[in-house]
Amino acid sequence: MNAVLVWVEYRLAPEHPYPVAFDDVRHALNWIHDSHASLGIDPNRLGIAGDSSGGNLAAAASLAAREQPGSFLPKFQILIYPCLDLKATLDSHRTFAEGYLLTEELYAWYRRNYICGFVKATHWRLSPLFAHDVSGLPPAVILYVGFDPLRDEAATYAHRLRESGVPVKTLYFPDMIHGFLTMGGTIPAASAAIGRIASAVDLPKAAALSLTFSRYKYHVCGAACPAFPNSNI
Repeated sequence: MNAVLVWVEYRLAPEHPYPVAFDDVRHALNWIHDSHASLGIDPNRLGIAGDSSGGNLAAAASLAAREQPGSFLPKFQILIYPCLDLKATLDSHRTFAEGYLLTEELYAWYRRNYICGFVKATHWRLSPLFAHDVSGLPPAVILYVGFDPLRDEAATYAHRLRESGVPVKTLYFPDMIHGFLTMGGTIPAASAAIGRIASAVDLPKAAALSLTFSRYKYHVCGAACPAFPNSNI
């Protein structure tokens, strides 16, 4: 892919729980769009991408852009085994709860530190899968894998987008686990997946810019997580 890649260092939970990362991503997307001339990029080919928790932020940022009049709406979104259901309500959460790297306990720990006591875990800003309306969103490339607690989140979101008229390309790797894309040194399918993602982005001469929010690490602290009783979500 002939593209400019911008890596956004959004702040991490639990030191910076929701909505900090969500706000960081939105501000970064808007700044890059507004600064396209000085950055030498084409705003008509500006998309957003992320894997795992980054996929959550990419999907949520796309929803937020659609909701806010005058906000820049990405031209495409790439969601790589995205986290879209922070309530973990689907069959794959139970089927692959143990033994596939991302365990039930670990996934719960991630969610707990990000939500940090916020009561509306099903709000679309936290769980894009539960958005009431997913029409009018950017075309999506959604990669998901067979042995992943998050498998059904991606598959269900792809189905909802298609039903709402959003163009979707799904890339399914039935034998892979969550996080395999970063294991290119030992898993040949990782390199193949990157090539398929690039080929799936249907824009002239590929994307001029791709935002990535792939941040599969979390800082650990002993402080209690704050609540957000006055949030305007």
